Amino acid sequence: MADGEQSIGQVKAIVLLYDDNSKKWMPSGGVQGFSLVHLYENVNGSYRIVGHHCQTRQVVINFSIPKGLNYHEATPTFHQWRFKQLVYGLNFGSEEDAAVFSAAVKGALCTLDTGRFPASTAFTPCSYSCIWQLGRRVAIILSGHDDAADAVPPLYQYTGTHFTDLRRMTG
Repeated sequence: MADGEQSIGQVKAIVLLYDDNSKKWMPSGGVQGFSLVHLYENVNGSYRIVGHHCQTRQVVINFSIPKGLNYHEATPTFHQWRFKQLVYGLNFGSEEDAAVFSAAVKGALCTLDTGRFPASTAFTPCSYSCIWQLGRRVAIILSGHDDAADAVPPLYQYTGTHFTDLRRMTG
């Protein structure tokens, strides 16, 4: 993490790069296995995806998110994007991790595109919905569909430093 940056989301995922010659996904940095992947927000308004391999601590991705990036959810647990000649892939350990990370990236992309954090914008990563609230920067991942958002309890809440799994909290 650089000065002036904070992690606004982290998940475990396998970081991959597509090899055009072999037409196969290859582990980034040549290291197989899960990495801890962060989405960092900088005070200057930029965002980076940075991943360190869980065992070797090797940096396997350090990607500055450009305005207008097309972040594609190929499956509920595999997401990808292309930048210049490289195609990056993240293979998540669970649909929940994928949904949380996708929502964070889409919030960052909205900020880059509009100059402000999305206000009550509903996203649909996988089979989940995410609502970002302007000002407090709170992400709530809901199970179900957008039309049922008011009736479905949130699964996760992001409060600026971490995501909380609300399913494990007791009332």
